[in-house]
Amino acid sequence: MIIGALVAGRQSDITVRRWREKREGVWCPEDRLRATWIGGLIIVPLSICASGLITTYVGGPIGLALNVLCLFANGMGIDLVSNPIGSYNVDVVHSRSAEATAANLASRSLIISVATTLIIPSIERIGFAWTDIIAAVLALIGQG
Repeated sequence: MIIGALVAGRQSDITVRRWREKREGVWCPEDRLRATWIGGLIIVPLSICASGLITTYVGGPIGLALNVLCLFANGMGIDLVSNPIGSYNVDVVHSRSAEATAANLASRSLIISVATTLIIPSIERIGFAWTDIIAAVLALIGQG
C-alpha cells in the first residue's frame, strides 16, 4: 500500500501536468481520472484473472509465490485507481473535502462488503478461476 500510494500520487500528478500543458495552462479536475486507466483497465483485471488461474492450475510453493505476486500487482492497481479518485473528489468539492473523503471510503466499504458476501458461495459453486474471471469482467465494467 505504501508503494502503491507513492506511485499512484506521482502518476496522478504527472497526468494532471501533461493535460494542463496540452490545454495551455487550463486546469480541469477530471484530468486526475485519466490516471486510473492503467490500473483499472490493465493491472487489476489481469492480476485477478492470473490469480484465479494460478490458484486453480498451479500448486505448491510456486503457485503460492505467483499468487503473492498477483496480489501485489492487484494492490498496486487498486491504489492506481482509488487514490486519483479520492484526489479528484477533494479537487471538485474542496470546501467539503472531509465529507467527500468519507463518502468515497463509505462507498468503497459498501462495495467490498457486498463482494465479500458473494465471493465464498461463488468459489464453492463455480471455482476459483471462474469466480476471478467474473470479478475481472466486473472490474472492467466498473472502470469503463
